[in-house]
Amino acid sequence: MNTCGTCKHRGKNIRYIMETKYFLCSRVKHGNSDTKESTESVAGKGAYVVDGSGYYAALCVEDDFGCNKWEAK
Repeated sequence: MNTCGTCKHRGKNIRYIMETKYFLCSRVKHGNSDTKESTESVAGKGAYVVDGSGYYAALCVEDDFGCNKWEAK
């Protein structure tokens, strides 16, 4: 099965105070607004994450998560 643990887009471990089992997905782009301009900038990407307050948003995944944007390392 193709999961984030074997995907080339599996990014850095999410660490704040201690090690976690979550990793950033570098394939799914982040946004910081729900305006027309921000959605046009990610058109055709298949997925993106948004934080409407203007702060950073990111998709955090575990090794066993999978999606159709998977690519071999």
